Amino acid sequence: MVETEAFTSLFQTTSSIATLVFVLASTFSAGLSLTFRQILDPLHNTKLVLLALVANFILVPALALILLYVFSLPQPLAIGLFILSTVAGAPFVLKLTQAARGDIALASGLMILLMVVTIFYLPVVLPISFPGIETSARDLIKSMGEIVLTPLALGLLIRVRYDELAEELHPFINEVSSLAFLVLIISNILAYLPAILLIITETYTLIAGLIFTIGSYVSGYFLGGHDRSHRQTLGFVTSQRNVAVALEIAVLNFSDPYVTIMIFFISIVALILLMVVAQEIGYHHKKGEKAHLG
Repeated sequence: MVETEAFTSLFQTTSSIATLVFVLASTFSAGLSLTFRQILDPLHNTKLVLLALVANFILVPALALILLYVFSLPQPLAIGLFILSTVAGAPFVLKLTQAARGDIALASGLMILLMVVTIFYLPVVLPISFPGIETSARDLIKSMGEIVLTPLALGLLIRVRYDELAEELHPFINEVSSLAFLVLIISNILAYLPAILLIITETYTLIAGLIFTIGSYVSGYFLGGHDRSHRQTLGFVTSQRNVAVALEIAVLNFSDPYVTIMIFFISIVALILLMVVAQEIGYHHKKGEKAHLG
């Protein structure tokens, strides 16, 4: 029993470190490959921005509410799913967009925009949904600024001032990001495997997670307009939720560990499913480019 708890604690710590490294490396990498103008230009598309806000802050939470009632999820699992549905602007989306050979600039711009809106959206929505829950816009600004906006800004600054250094650093930082991503997936599964198996076998959590991820992607995709790259990018931006913020809210406000476990589980399902989709899209893009050159 003691050994099991020790291993669980080790995997949880490894997961936390890997998540931090992944977020820092992914946002730093995006900054190294882009300019401020490239990030801001896509946000001038007012229609696309409004549709992204509708998809992330209306359609996705609505989908979560439907699923938790349809599948009669136990309260801790329902709470975890709903919290996850309300947090947008995940740094993970940059890795997905990169794998799909998509529009990194659009993904970065929307990620930042959705983070900012999330900061002011959560303190309004969550206390209404769960009386007594506490979310501070100031704390969210601090945490997002430290782990997302700071490395992104640093990467952008290096790209502007030291372009050659940015070119040299970018492949290495990408490798660090990929390795951290693999470690966080494995460590999360190992840390929560018994609880994950329990909720899979005794509830409809897996089905709900798959429908939630696919439904969120489809919502974003079909609101993305006529440009295929925009549709794919908005699909990823909408379906990949901000796990770090969701976990922070869960840990600070709920003592039941299954709230946190649900967030981890749905996030793992989404990460694996979306990475498969991104890799498949990227493969077809690469194949199309070779055929065009040939």
